[in-house]
Amino acid sequence: MKTKTVLWMAGVALFIIAAVTYGVRGSRSFQNCVSQPGYANSAYQNQPTVHEIANVPISVSNWDCLGQFVNEDNAGITAIATVLLMVITGGLAIVGFMQIMTSRAELRAYVYIDEAHVDHISTGAVPEAQIKIRNFGRTPAYQFTQGAVMGIQAYPLTDDPPTAKDDAAPAQTLPPTAYVFSSAKLKKPLKDDEMRGLKEGKLAIFVVGEIGYTDCFGRQRFTNYCVFSGGGVTKLGDVASYKEGNKSN
Repeated sequence: MKTKTVLWMAGVALFIIAAVTYGVRGSRSFQNCVSQPGYANSAYQNQPTVHEIANVPISVSNWDCLGQFVNEDNAGITAIATVLLMVITGGLAIVGFMQIMTSRAELRAYVYIDEAHVDHISTGAVPEAQIKIRNFGRTPAYQFTQGAVMGIQAYPLTDDPPTAKDDAAPAQTLPPTAYVFSSAKLKKPLKDDEMRGLKEGKLAIFVVGEIGYTDCFGRQRFTNYCVFSGGGVTKLGDVASYKEGNKSN
């Protein structure tokens, strides 16, 4: 963000220089001055005399003409100053907005998964996931809700993952660095063929969750996650993020 601000300010400075140069070079008083007879024989006779408007530079040889422009083109100076004032005011407004957005990004709550694992992965048992959710931000997460659901499916996914549902627990406030645990269970015990598929890496246990909260600036935030255990990628019980289903704002 800081780099963008510096580049933007540099661009504004270049625009101001170009606008002033163009305004002075294109003024009638300046052109008449540099084009009048005897100009080349003045104190600056060793400098080149330029007659075309588009090619008249503002150089040391043109200082007298620059002074004449200042004396005669009050309206032009006022117009240039007005435009520059508008550009500068707009620039300050944009810089202020960017600073506000940067401050908000630094201060807002960020709620994500901190740790997760799946227990009871064996034939006849009901696997259960424990997900530790933490506020990594510097301000509280208000109206915090979360929910998760578990399913066992082919890896990689060929169908949509299970759909997460909010827990029945009421919304709460999650302070900075604070955490809560979310859990999700399979709806039925593992069968022999499912356990075999997990060991062979053909199946994986998926846990899909949704986190919702409001940051200290009143903006609605969400974190959706999709993690899995197995699939020949992780040790059974350990989890990893799936390539899809992980989004946040």
